[in-house]
Parts: sequence; structure tokens; C-alpha cells
Amino acid sequence: MYLVNPSVSPNVAVIAQKTRTFVGETEADVQNALVGGSSYGGRYSGQDIVVKPSYVLIKAGVFGAGGKQMNSFVASSHLDYTRSSASFRAGGCEFSAEALVGSVSVSASDIRVRPEILCNEGTMEWDLRYDRKEMCREQEVLFGNSMYSWVPLGIGTMFSGRVVLDGEEYSVEPMKSFGFIDKSWGQKFGDSYFHLSSGRITSIITGKPLEKSFFSVDGEFGSKKCLSGVISIGEWKFKLGGLLGCMGGMKERHDCIQVPANESAEKLHWTICVEQGNTVLDLDVFCDTSEMFVRSYELPQRNRELMQILGGGTGVGEIRIYKKVGGNLELLEHAKFVDTICEFGQNDTSAQ
Repeated sequence: MYLVNPSVSPNVAVIAQKTRTFVGETEADVQNALVGGSSYGGRYSGQDIVVKPSYVLIKAGVFGAGGKQMNSFVASSHLDYTRSSASFRAGGCEFSAEALVGSVSVSASDIRVRPEILCNEGTMEWDLRYDRKEMCREQEVLFGNSMYSWVPLGIGTMFSGRVVLDGEEYSVEPMKSFGFIDKSWGQKFGDSYFHLSSGRITSIITGKPLEKSFFSVDGEFGSKKCLSGVISIGEWKFKLGGLLGCMGGMKERHDCIQVPANESAEKLHWTICVEQGNTVLDLDVFCDTSEMFVRSYELPQRNRELMQILGGGTGVGEIRIYKKVGGNLELLEHAKFVDTICEFGQNDTSAQ
């Protein structure tokens, strides 16, 4: 659920892209999400009327080959919040502290009449209960400034229930579900977006699953483009970020690069390196671009800009934890992980 500028037009959903004509995702859009280029710019037409977006957006979809997103826009005055159950309701969908229930349906005629909704044809229905095994409290903002705040409400979350996609039903089983729930708010997105999260981690040294091990990191924040989040592997725990940016006494480096295609599929490669005292953590994640999908969010400001996020749910990788001993590094833990949510995005500045 994405709420943007509710006071601008509380009774009518206003989509800033309305004066553009969207013709669907192409390979150029994938490249655009990586570099923040202008692949959309030449594929829109219409009178240049600049407005601020104002609505509640319910976005549902799937990653991978044939991936899609379905968008439902609702006037912000139709958003209800119940404090006792911490429940939001809009457009026939509910987001509560224990459940996600709702549906979105977009027809081909919807897209022809309203190309500005920036999505695909399809239907999705979901009825899910969830249990946040590892969580941060609402007050534990891992990053916050005057522009943007983020908190992973459910770092390790197990879901159960059902999802129906285009008439085909899927069962969601808790022991096979490794998800997360987060919340962000503020005046605008950053110029770029970086996210990794996983809760399915196994020690390569012992061959056993690492219980209560997970990581969820998000960014990029502040002028230093820091990451925020929690990385907990066995007995080692790293907390990145803070109310004033990167935490003192900790060094953090990260990157996301495109790996050239060879015998295997083209991939993206995320890296994070953290130094905390005499402990060093190296994390690497890979995901095939064919298993990812670009989704778009209008930015709150008036410039018709989009944040385009290339994301997937099948990332795999390894994590190593070392102890500094003199001028050498002693390996403390070496683990692998699968089913990783991995995302990277850039602002589309073509509207400017």
C-alpha cells in the first residue's frame, strides 16, 4: 500500500502520469531501472500538464519471467485506519497487524482507457495471515531524517493462507515462507534504492540451518548513501544506520552491479561489507535478471518522476564473518542463503 499526498486531492485519485501514454515494459525499462535513464521519455505522449499525485495505491504482482504488477488507485479519503487493531482498509483491501486480505483486478480495457495506471492486465486475490518472528517496534526507526524514515516491522515473517493469480490458486505454507514486512514514510524517496532481505540461511561449515538468523537492509539514505537494517547470523549481530545516518564506529560499503552474461543468464550482483570493531562481514547476492521485474512508483513531488525498482525473490548468495587477528582474517562463519528478496532502483528523471 502506497499513500502519497493525501491532502492534495482527498476525494479524487489524481495520477500525475495521466498526460502520458504507457505502452508496456521492455528490456529498455530494465536498463532504465539500473541507471535511472530515460527509456520512458520517448514512449509517452500527450499534453504536458504537471500535477502532484494524490491517492492510495494498492500494488500486487509477481516477479520472474512473465512477471506483472496490477495497480488499484483509491481516493485518500476512502482510507480507513482503526487504531485498536492497527488496521488500514482501502479499495476492499485490509492491511492489519496480523493479516493481509484483498484483491486487485485490471482488464485490458482498463489499460486502454487509463494507460497512466502503469501496470499490466491481470487479477490477484490474497488472504494471508502472518507471524512476525523477528521484529522491530514501531519506535525503532533504523533510519530517519526530515525527508525519509524506514523501519522493518517484521524482519523475519512467516505467512500462511492462499493467493489466487489469474484464476490459479496457490497455498502459502508457513515453514516454506521467508518474508518480511516494512514501513517507510517521508517527503520523498532517495535518488536510488537498495534492498536485500532473507531468512533462509544455512551454515556451510556445519551444514545446519542457522536458527533465528536473518538480514534485512534498505537504502540508500542521506548524503553518504548509507544502508540501514539488521544482519543477525548466529551469535553475530550487526545494526546498520541510525537516526543521524551511519552509526559511529562502523564502516559499511555496498554496491549493485550488472554481471555480463556468459554461459549462464545475465545477473545482478549485490555486495555489502561491514567492519564493526575487530569483526568483518562480507555478503554477496546474485539474482538472474530474467527472474526479476520492474515496478514503478510516482514520486510525491510535482515533476512526474518515477522510482523504478527492479526486484526479485529468488536471490542466492553467501555470507562470511571474519575476526581480525593481527594483519590476518580468521573465518568465524560461512553461510549460504536462498529465496532472497533483492531490489535495486533509480529515479526516472526523463520527465524533467
